[in-house]
Amino acid sequence: MNLAELADKKVHFIGLGGAGMSGIARIMLARGVN
Repeated sequence: MNLAELADKKVHFIGLGGAGMSGIARIMLARGVN
């Protein structure tokens, strides 16, 4: 799966949270993933 397949779709991150999750979320949001 690549990021182009996820564009305009909702993605949920499941984990313990923290700085690692927020960084990934910012990258995905910048590339058009909600």
